[in-house]
Amino acid sequence: MEIETYKDIFKSKNGRIYLEQLPHLEKIRSGQSFLYRKNGNESMVMELSMHDLVDADLLEKALLQSLSRYPYLTSKFIQVDGDFYLSANFLPMKVVETLRLRPLGGLETNYHLVDITFYEKKIYVAYHHALCDGRGIMPFVRNIIYYYCLKKYQSPVDIDDLSLASENMSIGELQEPFVSDKKATDTLPVFKHDAFRLPELAADKHLDKSTRYELNIDQDSFVAWARSKHATPSIAVALLMSKAIENVHPNEKEIICNLASDDRAGSSCQNTFRNCVGSIELAYSRRLDEIPFLDQVENCRNTIRQSKQKQQLRNSISRMTALSDQLDKRKGFLAKQKMLSFYDDLILDTFVLSYIGQFKLGAYESFIDDIHSYISGSKGLTIQMSAVNETLSLDFIQSFADKIYLESFIEELKQRNIGFFVKGPIEFETPYDALKQSQFIKEA
Repeated sequence: MEIETYKDIFKSKNGRIYLEQLPHLEKIRSGQSFLYRKNGNESMVMELSMHDLVDADLLEKALLQSLSRYPYLTSKFIQVDGDFYLSANFLPMKVVETLRLRPLGGLETNYHLVDITFYEKKIYVAYHHALCDGRGIMPFVRNIIYYYCLKKYQSPVDIDDLSLASENMSIGELQEPFVSDKKATDTLPVFKHDAFRLPELAADKHLDKSTRYELNIDQDSFVAWARSKHATPSIAVALLMSKAIENVHPNEKEIICNLASDDRAGSSCQNTFRNCVGSIELAYSRRLDEIPFLDQVENCRNTIRQSKQKQQLRNSISRMTALSDQLDKRKGFLAKQKMLSFYDDLILDTFVLSYIGQFKLGAYESFIDDIHSYISGSKGLTIQMSAVNETLSLDFIQSFADKIYLESFIEELKQRNIGFFVKGPIEFETPYDALKQSQFIKEA
């Protein structure tokens, strides 16, 4: 059917499936760690720089068409006795031209947990990590840009691995991956603190706002070099960044790259849109620095291979499920918030790396200059990677001002004749959610 209004989404086949399944869905468990933060949780943002000025009307139409394929992204959260549930939201999701990111989950966004805004040539997709992760939001974002380009440039393009609005969603996309069972371990997640920690993380050096640098790398030269070393882009960046930190702070403790990992294969919900992110620790030491780069790559490959084994992934899912089980024993929002308060000040040594992957939009990528992904509020150094239109973009997100690690990383690129362009520093804040203010939600 033709999707002309927001209400039409729920009349479409996928919309009806979504509404039929809602009463049977479990409460939010896979995103719980993002729901009980002291000040709320900041928006995760994907920023797409388009080659031409954005057309508001066409973007609105592309959004509606994409939501008819992914109707569950219209959901709002309902809180009952401190637990959160997905609920249908019949208030419209509207595209707005503004430079200001709006708090998710409150009145400004009609209680939506995804917000699409634009300004001049930039499109912003903000989403709540308790709703979904990068893999959960990426198909939707690709869908929006596909339909937008199709409507604006009138040149149909065949795209691999793209679910169009006419295709049926599967019930599996809605499933909660952290469902408790008798096999779940009682072992809770453990965060190690015995690796090298950046000295800038001393409390008196934190900035009021986060700082980021946009590093755009020539993808062809970088990938050619990485392939010559049998390295994936993630492994290549992890090793070069670790080496860059080692150059600044030689002979210190082990450097740890916390590589974001998709743990869905460890659950029975392979296609779920919900948050299912784990972490793989890639250790870099003085010993590793002294062996050939090819051997360093193989060392990382072995670590990732081990972490991706079915049992390891199941263990990761089981630990997060156990955390949810423990949380269930606390009654009320404040009790649950107290239990998860350690997340408010959590710092992962030494840095975090997350790669959302290639955008894969074929010829339509020529209308996109670059993509950046960021969230404020984290302490330390996080690198968000994305790739589109022959550009590999790295967002260096810091809670401190010094760009010494970025500069050291750039030196590693120069030594390998890899082209790049850097922009920044950019002070920024992504807004805290408005879930506290939106508690029109009844406490039973």
